[in-house]
Formats: sequence, C-alpha cells, structure tokens
Amino acid sequence: MSKRNRPITEAHLDAVRGLPGGLFGQLLPFVLLLAGCWVLRQQWPNVPDPYISHWNGSWQPDGWTTKSSWNAALPALFGVAMCGLMLVLQTILRRRAITAFDRKEPERRFAELLRARAGNEVLLASELLMAVVFALVTVAVPLAQSPRAAKLFVVSVLTFSIGGGLLLAIWAVVRVNRRMAVVRELGLPWGSTDEEHWKWGVVYSNPDDPRLMVENRMGVGWTFNMARPAAKLTMTLLIVLPLLLMATLLAR
Repeated sequence: MSKRNRPITEAHLDAVRGLPGGLFGQLLPFVLLLAGCWVLRQQWPNVPDPYISHWNGSWQPDGWTTKSSWNAALPALFGVAMCGLMLVLQTILRRRAITAFDRKEPERRFAELLRARAGNEVLLASELLMAVVFALVTVAVPLAQSPRAAKLFVVSVLTFSIGGGLLLAIWAVVRVNRRMAVVRELGLPWGSTDEEHWKWGVVYSNPDDPRLMVENRMGVGWTFNMARPAAKLTMTLLIVLPLLLMATLLAR
C-alpha cells in the first residue's frame, strides 16, 4: 500500500469538513419539492373536486379526496420531512467525524472526514432522487384523472424510482471507491471490518462472519452480509418484487 508523500494540512481538512453540495446542493431537494407545488398551483383550476386519489388493480377509481391545498400538498410535505431527516443524518455523520480524532492526527482525521463525506454524498444524491419522486406525485395525483393518465403516472414513477435507484447504486460504488483510494494512500483502513471481504468497496461478503448485517462503510446505517442466505433472499425479493409489480401494471 503506497503512502501519500505530501502532508495533510488544514486546507485539506477544510475541503472535506462541510456538507457536500454547499448551500445550493443542500437546498436543491427542497426547491424541487417547492417547484412541484408551484406547477400544481398553476394547474389548480383543472383539478376536479373531489379528485380521484386511488385506483384499484383494474384501473377503476376507488378513492377520492376533497380538493384542498392541504390535501394536495401532503406528498410534498412528506417529501420535505424525509429530506429533512436525511439532512439531519448528514449533519450527525459530519459532526461525528469532526469530533472523532484529535487535531494532532491530521491524516487519520482527514480519512474519517473523507469517509463521512462519501456517506453524505450518497445521502444527498438519495435525497435528490426522493425529492423528484415526491414532486412528481404531488403534481400527478390530482391531475391524473383518467385510467390512461393514472397508469402512465404509476409506471413512470416506478420506472424513475427503480432506474434512478440502480444508477444511484452504481454511482455510489464508483464514488466510494474513489474516496477509498485516497484513504489507502494515507496507509489507513477505511472501516472497522476486513478489507478483503468488501467487494467493489461497498458489498460485504464474509462466510465466516455470522452476522446478517454489518456497519455500512459509508459511515451511516447498516448493510447485509451477502454471504448469508437470508441476505441473498432479502435482496432478491427487494429487486424482483418491484419488477413483478411493474410487469403486472403494464400487462393490464
């Protein structure tokens, strides 16, 4: 393992100490949700009272909602709550990294900050994806008042969610591995588990580890030990069930 020749300075620490995206990046999810509300406001005269809010499996309406600003804004408000929660998680992860090591150990401190940064970048990207989905729901539910429009809406949201989730996972693998390469140059470990059992830097697989879940390498949450049969079954269901649901909707 090669070691970085140049010393870590305060400038290096400052570069990774803040939240990713800066003020603009952190506000963008909330701006997207606000934009969804604005678009719905522009189309408000076209929303019937009451409007269809739920369709059964045969694409027949079986749920209606009274037309009101509060009811229409509920998906966006839920999105704000979820994005706010993820912002809180970013802040907690950042503060934990800042207070983890003494300033006399700049290399180890930099590695911990970079690890937290990688986790926060993935959280922010997830937040953006979530904000787009909730903004679409906010606009489409009151306006999709025909079976064709409702079907198009549901399939579009599922396609965007699944496709965006897969792209996010690929991006996360690439991003985390780049951050890991920098930490390895310092001669420091990325996490508490053995390096050899992490595939592509983010997938943990250790048949000798009896645990079903281990701490995520990005610094927040937990991930499956993919060497355990229960983990493989769970991940398979998480992938297959949404695809089956989409196929069923398209076949109707």
